[in-house]
Amino acid sequence: MLCKATGQLQHHFWGTYYGTLVLEFENADQANAVMLCGALNGESWGVFKQSDKHSQCIGWHGDSSQLECLKRRLGECGADVAKIDSLAKSIDHGEEFTITVEAIDPNQLSLFEVA
Repeated sequence: MLCKATGQLQHHFWGTYYGTLVLEFENADQANAVMLCGALNGESWGVFKQSDKHSQCIGWHGDSSQLECLKRRLGECGADVAKIDSLAKSIDHGEEFTITVEAIDPNQLSLFEVA
């Protein structure tokens, strides 16, 4: 399933830089599918967590080195990487960007396993 989302990064300048990134999918089913398959989780940038209040949203929080790794992954999903942490429009938020993630249900993968 192709899942489309709009994202935006919030900058936190707390002595050491941290960022919070939220991806809003078209609906909760898409957010659930992306979370279930783990398509956006990685060792070098950490994990996304699903919002308790907004089921169509997933969020990430990390430092500058993790953000650099995450930006590469989001670029692979079609994001305009320059917009992610841009300060062009606000010192508090990057510019909005869009991504498309292919979420493959892990239960479907078992259909292709060979014993």
